[in-house]
Amino acid sequence: MIEKFWKVRDVATRLIAPLVVIFFVASYFIESKYPATIAMTGGPRGPEWIYIGRTLNGLLILVFSLLALPRWQAFAGLLSIVIFAYIHRGV
Repeated sequence: MIEKFWKVRDVATRLIAPLVVIFFVASYFIESKYPATIAMTGGPRGPEWIYIGRTLNGLLILVFSLLALPRWQAFAGLLSIVIFAYIHRGV
């Protein structure tokens, strides 16, 4: 049972960095193509799957970071979520 936990933890650690990159690339794509001012005034909004994908990606970063916590990748994942929230005035 402990070995399975260590395997899951190892996989989670390896997936944090690619998820962070995908998360920020998706956010950049959304913001560059569909600015917030247009979305607030009722203008065109991007496809729903982009927003759902970014949200799920953020949740996966959070879960994987909590699973891999004593490692530096976990701190990098949590820090990236905090930085994203700060940039978007969520903190």
